[in-house]
Amino acid sequence: MLMKLLRLVPGRVWLLLAAVAINGAAWLWVSYHTAQLERELSQTQAEAEVLRKGLDAWQARADSYRDDLAIAIAEQAHAERAVRELQAELADSGARYRELQARIRQAPERDDGPVAPVLRDALEALP
Repeated sequence: MLMKLLRLVPGRVWLLLAAVAINGAAWLWVSYHTAQLERELSQTQAEAEVLRKGLDAWQARADSYRDDLAIAIAEQAHAERAVRELQAELADSGARYRELQARIRQAPERDDGPVAPVLRDALEALP
């Protein structure tokens, strides 16, 4: 009976039905893969948003560290200037101290007089 039915329908109709079936299957396949790609796209966009927020947090942290570093560099420069100034003052006071010691040693005997032993010991103990 099926054979009789197949013979009644012309070959062109069968070709047309096959083409419609192939197009329908292709449309279903494309629809399925399009939906799958849309799901993957939305997941990727969500992951990108999370990464973008993380990037913003890391960028803020890096900016904070950069500012802290700039402050530390300025403080170091200030401390180095202070050390140089103190070294200059120390060198100047050392020179004045050596001049004073030389003047004391070169003072004539008449300028020397009685000094309390405690004071003499303290003066002689000075560097």
